[in-house]
Amino acid sequence: MTESSLLKRLEDVTSRLEDLYSKGVVDRSSPPNKSPELPEFVVNFDTKLAVSLDEVRKKADSVGESVVTCATQHYCECIGMLRNLLLLTTIAKKPQDGDWQSVLAPVMGLSKEVGKLLDSAGRAGELAPHVKATTEAMNLVMMFVTPGNPKDVITNCLESADYYFMQVLRRKIEAESAWVKAMKASLTHLQQYFSDDDRFKMGIMWKVKDGADPKE
Repeated sequence: MTESSLLKRLEDVTSRLEDLYSKGVVDRSSPPNKSPELPEFVVNFDTKLAVSLDEVRKKADSVGESVVTCATQHYCECIGMLRNLLLLTTIAKKPQDGDWQSVLAPVMGLSKEVGKLLDSAGRAGELAPHVKATTEAMNLVMMFVTPGNPKDVITNCLESADYYFMQVLRRKIEAESAWVKAMKASLTHLQQYFSDDDRFKMGIMWKVKDGADPKE
């Protein structure tokens, strides 16, 4: 799958999810064409992550390396897909064990695209730590198949990514160090989001009754 087709698929998934949500929760007494508000926990997610993800993108651009910019963009798209999956939990039944590959396919596709960047990570693999750190950070999607509060999965991702972040910091390049700081801050904000909301205390809950098929 090319990068452009992957991005198109992600955009389609986002539009479809919000459309399904609208159809599933719209108040029939509401005026026609009036879209319902998103769940508060999704709105909080958008609010919590918007600024930090903007900062991540800016710092990636400041590095001046297309590999870092591309990897970071996919990381931000991964966070967006995480948000979409959280929205999906309000309208869909929990996927069966055999369904997860299909449900998580879009975000897994993003991880593969980042992995391909290792082939163009610069002379002697100078930018490989940047790519590998991003790949480790994107493993946060495992929170959907891991019992317990998602913040613990993010902690593990942050620790794994930090091994490569430290390699980047040793290069002592100011723009790259700022990128590391922004990436770690975004993960910390995400971790705090799940820690602050009691709905995630026992893990990610899915709609129990009359939920849609998550694969659709």
